[in-house]
Amino acid sequence: MKATQKQWFWTFTIVTFVLSSLIQAQENVNTDHKIEPTKLIESVPAPVYWLLQWPDSSVLKGPNRVSHAAVEVTWPEKQCSGWLQKVLATGWLPSPGAEMIFIRDEFDGRDTVRIAWERNGYIIQVSQTASVFAMKLTPLGNRNTGADSREKTQNAKLLCAQVFAKESYRWGSGAGTKVQIKGLSEKIASYSFRPELVRHLKDDKAVCGRPQTMNEAGVKQPQNDVEALRERDPNNPNWDKTASSYSYWFRMVNWWNDGKSIGFYFLKVEEGAWIPSYSGDIDKNFFKK
Repeated sequence: MKATQKQWFWTFTIVTFVLSSLIQAQENVNTDHKIEPTKLIESVPAPVYWLLQWPDSSVLKGPNRVSHAAVEVTWPEKQCSGWLQKVLATGWLPSPGAEMIFIRDEFDGRDTVRIAWERNGYIIQVSQTASVFAMKLTPLGNRNTGADSREKTQNAKLLCAQVFAKESYRWGSGAGTKVQIKGLSEKIASYSFRPELVRHLKDDKAVCGRPQTMNEAGVKQPQNDVEALRERDPNNPNWDKTASSYSYWFRMVNWWNDGKSIGFYFLKVEEGAWIPSYSGDIDKNFFKK
């Protein structure tokens, strides 16, 4: 077997394994409700719900807060800063002077990185673990984010198209080949705001939604390296309808709107041998001990 063939054999094997794990994680999140949720707390993964709650002063001033100068948060700061730059549109990035807050073992043994700032009429709070990105946007001036389910869904979709980055990239079939993706925020809105997947939560009057899973979309994994290469071809116009696209964060953005705030969350993944999940132990080892 030639070197290039060997390389693609192992790439195909790793991608298939990682993708299978991500698919399972996504399916579990979307199907683990024995009873139809009636509240937002019942509709999002537990760690996401806690990330959406800003810590009180006892935590912010407590012994688990880690100085940004500590060596144990050097990598988390770099990783989380990179995700902010990657995810947010330029006009929504943190204001100058906004500082990251590092909290060791904040909940369920998870290390968290938080930052808050004001921009475009919103208080924006982004909370991250090693594998989860959660963002909450609350209007300034006591404005609401929608009076009824239709308006809440519409406002969340409009904000989605504004706050997320306009461009990103994916990896092509050539070694180290980056393929530009334009119109990213509009694509996310089209993936994540499918009418049939919007939930109306009767107890707290919130709405939430998600993109289709691969199984729901009828997308099949490639069966061999030839199919995998074809999927990742830089010139493939239908790449976002392939299994390969489900290995990227922007294909799995979830959202909610409770009338007071709008939120988005997803797993921090961009292909490769990295398997984040909402329930794994990766988040418990984010800060070096």
